[in-house]
Amino acid sequence: MKTKIVLFAILLIMLNCSSENPQQSDQLAIQQLIKDYSKAFNAKDFPGFISYCSNDFMFFSLDGQVFDRSSTVPFLERIIDHWSDVHSELNDLEIQVDDTLALARYQLVFTFISKGQSGSMKSLITAGFVKSSDQWQLSHFHMSQSYR
Repeated sequence: MKTKIVLFAILLIMLNCSSENPQQSDQLAIQQLIKDYSKAFNAKDFPGFISYCSNDFMFFSLDGQVFDRSSTVPFLERIIDHWSDVHSELNDLEIQVDDTLALARYQLVFTFISKGQSGSMKSLITAGFVKSSDQWQLSHFHMSQSYR
């Protein structure tokens, strides 16, 4: 009997060690979402960028303007239209996850060509996410200029 209990305990430990932590799985899903919407942004595929966003999405720009889901695309097209060869590098990613809410903080370093000249910009990003029907969506995007 003792042997069966010990074997059962070992089996339980092995199952717990091998199963993926749901929080870790959500963090990986959010990390992939960030990569996907950043790729759309870099390609200036702003409707593609918005496709990763919830219906109540809000975008906060560097100069303090606020845009909802429907007004974000025209804003981005107007502001970023003169950029070409856009690339972004994601650094210092931190993700906190709850059951249906998540928060990511990270730095984006943009490089681009504007009016024939190379440019770059560091931004600090705070992004909020909501989970609906087992799918994460971007709900809040706040961009700040980085001075470090």
